[in-house]
Amino acid sequence: MLESKVQEAWRVLRIQSELVDGTDKLLKLGVAVTVFGGARLDEGNRYYRQAEELGQAVG
Repeated sequence: MLESKVQEAWRVLRIQSELVDGTDKLLKLGVAVTVFGGARLDEGNRYYRQAEELGQAVG
């Protein structure tokens, strides 16, 4: 039981490290737009299409 808690604590620290590294890279880009999304919508979904349109307009 203790071992699983320790493993979970290290997992949280690894995730936090990935977030810090990603944020550091984004800060070095300068002026930029970041769009976060998910993979749960298929290409026919209206929100998926709207996100594509937004990306094209911003790009």
